[in-house]
Amino acid sequence: MQTTLYVAITNGLRTLLRIRRKRALLPIQEKPAFGSTLIRERLQMQLFTAIDHEQWEWLAAQGWRILSMHNNRRRYYCVPREITHDLLQAPPERRESAHRQLLQYRYLSKHLRQTVFK
Repeated sequence: MQTTLYVAITNGLRTLLRIRRKRALLPIQEKPAFGSTLIRERLQMQLFTAIDHEQWEWLAAQGWRILSMHNNRRRYYCVPREITHDLLQAPPERRESAHRQLLQYRYLSKHLRQTVFK
């Protein structure tokens, strides 16, 4: 009980004093399977089509990682399916512009969801 109280007080002080560390980028994992969830900063994208190794290497170089933490309580903006489709189906020469469109999309609070694993 004392440990929980200590952690709660410490977290509250760190928040008030704005003493927070920026999260380090996760290491690159193997190519994600169909249906995997990818995250980048506050964005979350569901893979509804299979991708090849070249596409995964490109996405990983852009900062996308596989969401694999079952204890994750962070909230992410869900990338709309049509924008995800445009990015995944884009030829390599158009991939940069599709990715830029994904990042510049105006995400609304209705797109903000907490990821829950059971």
